[in-house]
Order: sequence, then C-alpha cells, then structure tokens
Amino acid sequence: MSGLQISYSKEIAKELTKIAVVLPGSPVKVGQIIYFPFGGNRGIWPFLKPAPRGSFNIVTTLSHLGVKEEASAPESDGDPYIFSSRRSVKIDFSLSGTGSSAGGGNAAGGMTASFEKEGSVYFAAIDCKTTSLLNLDQIQIDLAKHANSVNWTNTFLVTSVTIASKALIMQSSSGSATLSVTGNIKGLVTKSTRDVSANSQIDVNSFKEASFIKPWSDNVEVFIGLHRFSKNTFGHRPANEVAREMSFESPELRRLAGELMSHVNDEYDLKEVSALELLDERDIAEM
Repeated sequence: MSGLQISYSKEIAKELTKIAVVLPGSPVKVGQIIYFPFGGNRGIWPFLKPAPRGSFNIVTTLSHLGVKEEASAPESDGDPYIFSSRRSVKIDFSLSGTGSSAGGGNAAGGMTASFEKEGSVYFAAIDCKTTSLLNLDQIQIDLAKHANSVNWTNTFLVTSVTIASKALIMQSSSGSATLSVTGNIKGLVTKSTRDVSANSQIDVNSFKEASFIKPWSDNVEVFIGLHRFSKNTFGHRPANEVAREMSFESPELRRLAGELMSHVNDEYDLKEVSALELLDERDIAEM
C-alpha cells in the first residue's frame, strides 16, 4: 500500500503541483506537525530531505507547544480540480439530456473511467477552499525555543489545508480497474465551473480493483501546504579553495558537512515545501 500511496502523492504533484492528503479526507488541520513514515528521502548526501509522500502521522501541534497560531477563514470562492492520469486512464461518457443546476447548464448521463496502469488516478474535487496560517513570522520566532524538543529533520508544519465541498477520487490497484458513475456528469467531462457544482448529483454505480475510492463525498481534505522548520545550514560554507580542489566525498568536506548539520545552537528558519520536491527525475521528465 505504501508504494501506491507514494504513487498517488507524485501523481497529484505532477498534475496539479499540490501536496496531496493521503488518503483523501484524512483529518488534518493547520498548526499540526506531521511525519511521513513512507515518504523516503530526496536530494543528495548530506543534504537529503524527507519527502512528504504517502500517509502521515500527527506528532504534535503548535498549540501543544504553546505557540499561538492565527488562521485565515476559508476562501470565499472555491476552485474545481478535475483530471485523470495521462495516458493511463480512458474516459467514456454518454449524455442523455440537458437541464440546469446551481452550477449552470448540466446534463445527466453516465461516465466510465478505465484504468490501464496500477496507481492511475481519477480526481474530481469541487469548490476547493483553503485555510492558511497567517502569522508564520511570529511562529518562526516562537518555535526557536523548541528547536531541540521536536525532530524537525523528519517533520513538517501544516501551514494550509484545502477542503473540497465535494470530491470523487479513485486510485487503481491494477491495470484493469474501472469506475462507473451516473448523474449530472457534464462538468466532469467539460471541467468547466459553469457545468459542475457541489450541488451536482453524482452516484457511483460500480468500481473494481481500487486501492481506494472516495465516492462523491462532502468536505474532503485534498491538499496541504507544508513548511520545514530547518537549520540554516548555509550560515557556514567551506572555503572556495576547498570546494574547488576536493571531491564531495573527501574527508574534509565530510567533516565540514557534519559540522553544518550537527550544531545544537544553529538558527532555524521556516521554509516552504514545494510539491516538486516529491518528484524523482523520471517524474519531472514525464512532465
């Protein structure tokens, strides 16, 4: 399952440049400090960083540490995100009539998604609204006294959460999975905000060989924004002549790197995590 979870995280990062909540709908809030047990590491030694991929565990919260947080209200206008994995999900649909809905022109009919590769994704999240932490500058200052009380090397601070008013999401567990839905599917086909809304009626008729499925569900956590609270390791650098004349694996640079990463009193910064950090070279090439 962990491999499929990582695949899902990478698929959302490639298609939407977002950090996914795995599994969609897992409860998560801004101000939580979380750990990804299956994410693995990205980068080069000695600057390997954990990747926020797959499911997560909650370690602690800002409030538990005594750090005050200020969060925004959810955005007033939400965005839709509708996609299926490129070259590995085939969509067939039929529209049987026209009508109207709160989202504009709509049509009833049926849609079938055929998944031709393990880990492929169908993703439809409607009216997505984000809540964010507002006082990151002050949080960075207040976290300084906790620099050695949490394993910041392997954890992330949740700084935003995006919740879909309605979501229909499935990941395949094989190369022969299927998903069949009926209802007001026009918006799923056109991907237009005029044609789909949270009031659209969509029913899952059947599904086969899913690693998970989130049927047309209310209030689904789909994306998170993350920051690292990490040491400002570049406050000290090797001399230019050392960097030029010695290989990266030399004992001298190993020693300097060790010094960079082991200072107890180093300064820490809150640094935003990019969704692209979840991807490998092959993923980026595919993009």
